[in-house]
Amino acid sequence: MSQPGNFGAGWAPDDSWLVRRIEDLERTVREMRAARTLESSSIGAGGLSVNAEGGISVLDQTTGSQVFYVGYAPMFDGSGRKQMVVYLFRGNDGSAAMTMVDAGTVPGHPFSQAMQWFDRSGNVVMADDTNGGQGIAVPYIPFGAFMSNSAPTDTTTSATFTTLQTSIGYWMNPKVFIQLLVRASDGTTAGEVRVIDQSSNVIGGVQTVTAGLFSYINIGPVAVPGNFKDSLSLNIQARRTSGAGTIGVRGIVAIGLQS
Repeated sequence: MSQPGNFGAGWAPDDSWLVRRIEDLERTVREMRAARTLESSSIGAGGLSVNAEGGISVLDQTTGSQVFYVGYAPMFDGSGRKQMVVYLFRGNDGSAAMTMVDAGTVPGHPFSQAMQWFDRSGNVVMADDTNGGQGIAVPYIPFGAFMSNSAPTDTTTSATFTTLQTSIGYWMNPKVFIQLLVRASDGTTAGEVRVIDQSSNVIGGVQTVTAGLFSYINIGPVAVPGNFKDSLSLNIQARRTSGAGTIGVRGIVAIGLQS
């Protein structure tokens, strides 16, 4: 076959080399474009892929589940706007573990992303506060100061459990630690104290107040019945079991803890 520059005997114009050359150039351009944007590409044994918009996904090589994604995604308000997001998934089941995303659903709302951490049931267990711009939105962390050096003023002489103090919050942690200050008013008076929730579940069992006791009682850490974000009431109750004096109690602290 004749080649360019080959002017030997019987030479005749042949443009097939030019066609091949153009095809080679087109292929090179396509490869360079793909290398620049990695459009819809896979690297390795399916572990890393890039979509047409440049979003990068990382897959778990064992389960095939997506474990990481960074790229553009639609806003959740249906407006058609797009946002750059970051997702971290659990490789064993593909559930979302952490995101940086604007998850607002109100059309046209101001763009505001939050870092959100999810439990395996899809609940947001920690997120920064995007409305105020400071602090965290969840979890709800209680705090307070209590009179811990004086005798409790909430007392009872009842032989049946009576609610003396109540703490109200939300179920955020599966367990709770509770500290109470209790007092039997004299050496002949004894009693019992307990903490119950709004459904009369006893949290941590009944605690004995021996005759003349003036001290702290710790309950837990112990499991708290309920589900994420349920309203929760911790009712401190006391009763007198012997003597003619009073049984007093004061809540010092209730701290939510992990399971």
